[in-house]
Amino acid sequence: MNSSNSDMSAVIASFGPLIIYDGECIFCDSYVRMHKMRLAIGEVALVDARSNHPAVEACWQLGYDLNAGMIFSFENKIYFGADAINRIALMTEKPGFWQKIINAFFRSKFIAKLLYPLMRAGRGLVLLVRFKPRLKR
Repeated sequence: MNSSNSDMSAVIASFGPLIIYDGECIFCDSYVRMHKMRLAIGEVALVDARSNHPAVEACWQLGYDLNAGMIFSFENKIYFGADAINRIALMTEKPGFWQKIINAFFRSKFIAKLLYPLMRAGRGLVLLVRFKPRLKR
């Protein structure tokens, strides 16, 4: 990792645990809000990828395409896309009814990677139907 990438990773890590997601996607928004209150790691910042939050720009600069997946940052490590939802599912404490169903799929890294492209397609369809543009850097 070069110095510039280290700096951008440090920017993201400086905010503590956080999830960067598309706030205009109703599925993304529901997923992160449902899990936020039950993560075993304590407080997690939810950052809309459409905001001007410094962590959003840092992710773009690190080469993450936020149209292709959400970010979960925890303990100086960045999880992207299927890895992010898998990690969130693994860290969920005392899941509610719907979380148990969702987590049954996403606790498996294999299934999370298999289903994530379908979720991205669903996000694209929702944005299209709602006349919302894709994320722009």
